[in-house]
Amino acid sequence: MQFKSFNLKVANMRAEQEFTLYPYAGGEIVHLQSDKRWIELNLKSGEGKVSKQNGHQTSWHLRFHGFHSFQIETTKLEEINNFLIKNNGQDGGVKGIVSFSNENHYSTVN
Repeated sequence: MQFKSFNLKVANMRAEQEFTLYPYAGGEIVHLQSDKRWIELNLKSGEGKVSKQNGHQTSWHLRFHGFHSFQIETTKLEEINNFLIKNNGQDGGVKGIVSFSNENHYSTVN
């Protein structure tokens, strides 16, 4: 399994950007990062937070420089959830350089 990217335009963004989904750590929150923004997204409700500033953003920027709240489109939320369910608990990596492990999707855990 490779890293997965999604094209998103949320909150105050003027144009769509490509966001990479971080390895899934379990629970209802996932993290996505583009070249300019950081997103924390609730997989159950579709509510999200996107960093306010442009530039190479991280979770630190979201916490200390503020964020815009948004509600993601249902189709995009389903696409992200379906990808995570399909890759439930699988390990992945990029050509032996980076390896990661995904937890089971919150909806499949008892």
